[in-house]
Amino acid sequence: MTSALEDKKAGLGASIVKFENNKYRLKIWNEKLPELLPQIESDIERLFNMEPVLFGVAQPPRKPGAYIVYDHTGALVYIGEAKGSGGLRDRLLSKHLSGDDNHALQRAYKTDFPDRLERRTYIKESVSVRWVETQDANMALAIERLLILMYEPPWNRK
Repeated sequence: MTSALEDKKAGLGASIVKFENNKYRLKIWNEKLPELLPQIESDIERLFNMEPVLFGVAQPPRKPGAYIVYDHTGALVYIGEAKGSGGLRDRLLSKHLSGDDNHALQRAYKTDFPDRLERRTYIKESVSVRWVETQDANMALAIERLLILMYEPPWNRK
């Protein structure tokens, strides 16, 4: 059986290890950031150069990437990232457009369109999206987080 003092020391040791790991991660981040920034900047530029497309005609690729959703007024309302085997196509068309009521678009329009088919039709005809394919899921996540910090979209807040 360990004493309370030994437990505190063990916990302190774990904190020191965690600190050292975070310090190591920060070192890697500082080394990698200069080489990643040009790619992040290029991907964001490609994202904003793409014309928004209505969900009903969107044909996103099955690749990882980041995306921006605009509501029926054209206001930027949501920023997301897609990873996994289905990539952007799965995230945008399966999850947001056809997904359950917990996904951002479904939540946003549920009150105005309680009927799922009406809601889906409205989203297809009135909500637009733009996306950018990225080299991997980590880059998509970095772009998503950066854009959320910059734009603070209302549907990203829970």
